[in-house]
Amino acid sequence: MVAKAFIGLLDGLTSLDIAAMVKASVEAHKAEIEDLNTDQLNAGLSANGQRITPPYVPFTVAVKQAKNQPSDALH
Repeated sequence: MVAKAFIGLLDGLTSLDIAAMVKASVEAHKAEIEDLNTDQLNAGLSANGQRITPPYVPFTVAVKQAKNQPSDALH
């Protein structure tokens, strides 16, 4: 009886489309993910939390300032 229930549960799990579930979850939270990514980059951090190097060169700082974007986070 327990084995039959376990097999039924296992069959249900193997029929899940995990890739589709992940895709749907990412789509549902796309704006939040983009905001978190932007905040991380503006803080000068890479995906693993390390400082992004080298710092901005003066030309990049000038371009970012002209666009009213953060230009000092990587210094």
